[in-house]
Amino acid sequence: MSFYTLYIDESGDFESQKGEWLIGGYLISASKNEADQALQHALSPLVKELGLKSITDFHLTELRRRFGRDKAIQAAETLFGTIGKLGYSSHFLTIVNEEKIKFGDTEHNYRVMLSGMISMLDDVIEDLDELKSLDVVIATRTKDGVRMTTENDIQNQVVNKQGKFLDADLTSGVLLQLLRRNSLSFSLDCATRNWGLVIADFLCNLTYHRNAHRESELLLKLTQKNLLTSFEAFGNFNERRARVADKNKDYPLSIIRWLEIFASTDDLERKIRAGDAIDKLLMKLTLTSGTDGVRFAVEGIAEKVWRANCRTPEMKVTMLTQLVRALDNSSELSIRLKSYLTFKIRNLLLLQATRTFNNELAITTARKQNSVLPELMGDPDTLMLALTFKRLETEIYVNLRDFKHATVLAQQYENLLLQYESIWDLFDFPSSSLKFKDSDFWFKSECLLLRLYVLDKKDNVTERIETLLKLALQRKEKNPRINELSRVRNLKIQDLLNHKQYREALSFAQISLDRIGLYDTFYTIHCLNFNAGLIPPDKACQLLLEIEKNLTNNQKTTYPIAETFAELGLAYYLFKGDKGTSLRYLGKAKKVIKILDIPPSKQLIDYLTALEKGMKENKKADYYLNFRDCLLV
Repeated sequence: MSFYTLYIDESGDFESQKGEWLIGGYLISASKNEADQALQHALSPLVKELGLKSITDFHLTELRRRFGRDKAIQAAETLFGTIGKLGYSSHFLTIVNEEKIKFGDTEHNYRVMLSGMISMLDDVIEDLDELKSLDVVIATRTKDGVRMTTENDIQNQVVNKQGKFLDADLTSGVLLQLLRRNSLSFSLDCATRNWGLVIADFLCNLTYHRNAHRESELLLKLTQKNLLTSFEAFGNFNERRARVADKNKDYPLSIIRWLEIFASTDDLERKIRAGDAIDKLLMKLTLTSGTDGVRFAVEGIAEKVWRANCRTPEMKVTMLTQLVRALDNSSELSIRLKSYLTFKIRNLLLLQATRTFNNELAITTARKQNSVLPELMGDPDTLMLALTFKRLETEIYVNLRDFKHATVLAQQYENLLLQYESIWDLFDFPSSSLKFKDSDFWFKSECLLLRLYVLDKKDNVTERIETLLKLALQRKEKNPRINELSRVRNLKIQDLLNHKQYREALSFAQISLDRIGLYDTFYTIHCLNFNAGLIPPDKACQLLLEIEKNLTNNQKTTYPIAETFAELGLAYYLFKGDKGTSLRYLGKAKKVIKILDIPPSKQLIDYLTALEKGMKENKKADYYLNFRDCLLV
């Protein structure tokens, strides 16, 4: 069991915009009575050494006034050196309100910061679980002989606020447990007669002048020895929440929070701090969870990172990359488990890279995956990961518009699945009529290959698309929640367009227009624009109105809404000659590009540029057909 005492002093008026608003604390691993006695015995001789009369004179501001800055700082160095020889664990804390954020009058501002310091204690008390009692001694604040903050104020505005910090994940539950056991006590004392408060006074004074050379050096030495922890008041909440999760032994949650911190800051020191924390947490997770526990935990972390609502696509890439780095650097994980997890997370990296058209990252990631694939395939558990990677790899070359290479990869993927079919047949399923070609695996593989055949404008795929469409309808009847029909219908539409069967494509696209999704909407307008000059403008305009009516608010923030707006803009120009509305839709497409988390492909940018140029130069329909392949989705 452990006992701690925290001595707290402050500096600043907590009201004006001048100077500093800060609180300093000295934490010692002893009960209040024991700490008071130990400090009295060790520090009292320093009074005589400096030629002072009593502890009342031993304050840094007084020493500066009496002896000058250099001798005062020398006295501070002696003080901290003596503390280091006490035989107790010591730590120093400061909290600074850099932004001068106010919560009311002077004392209210001070008490809010005081409450914040108490909540931060679990960041620095290592043996928190063993903590039996904590005594907090606070320097009195007086004005004209009247205490500005009383014991009742401390109880109401400091102690009772800890529950709110717990609710916000800004502190652990240990301090509240101490409160419930009456093991957390608060008292006020005069800073001129208590050595613990004298130490807190020195710390506050040094922090107030922390931009000066000597003071900065002394504080840096304490920080480098891991004796000083500094917080920004009402700032660094994310770091506090990450540390609280660590204290609560929720290591996966703490790792996620540190990953978010790493990805969201440009501050090098903060990145280093976050990276170190992730490494240590992964070690704790490995040592306490066992092989299966670590596997499930890291997979859960990767899943949450993938689903995180990141401000930019790069943040998600950074978080996944940092997680892979930590796994690679771990000496506690087995080689087999490390290979499995890093391969799985790099699959997510590759998926993110292809979704965001980051071709350089996609190619680099695929190269890494291919290099470790022979080792990985020694473990049968990784077969599904390898198949997933080979499917994702095709998307790199779709983005690069190298459809021939993408088709080769897709054919290789299909061959792998056919080999897998032989394994399927080895199992005896007497009670099931399900065949391999009824499986999701095969269906997705066939969709992938046919999509690439269509993109590459190959002939002789129409019959296979019709067969797949019938199968999709059957699967939809068996399970209405399966969402595959749209994908196959759009393959048929694109195949009809490839064969210049424009009217047939539009007729097919209009089926069930009121029940289709955004992809279907896009392809319907896509087909409509191919029919410029082939169908009456009034019929086209009627269809346009129906399409616009069916565009929901949810669809207006999802992919491929930018492409859909671009097609709408072209349709208004081709069928109504309404250049103003057309350009407004192109403007909407550009606006959507800025707010969606999926950046535009080069092809989309080229297409929008071509549309604007053509409309301004009054180009006719044939001009736009030259750019149709730019917009394949």
